[in-house]
Amino acid sequence: MDLLRNSESDRKKWLLILSLAFALPSMLIAVFYLCYYLYQKGVIPVYWIVIALAFLFFDFTFLVVFLLKKSKN
Repeated sequence: MDLLRNSESDRKKWLLILSLAFALPSMLIAVFYLCYYLYQKGVIPVYWIVIALAFLFFDFTFLVVFLLKKSKN
């Protein structure tokens, strides 16, 4: 495995990227649950739920891709 031969700083960069990638599903579920609860109470409409989840997904995806490109340089 090439990851084991890399330096300590390279391993930390990869762990940061992997932790963001693994955190995405749990964060989406948590935000969806919160938005659904607020929707049930009549606080927010459905389109705000879609906007919040889309923003969160694209934000996490951008961070993972940005850090991946940054770590390769």
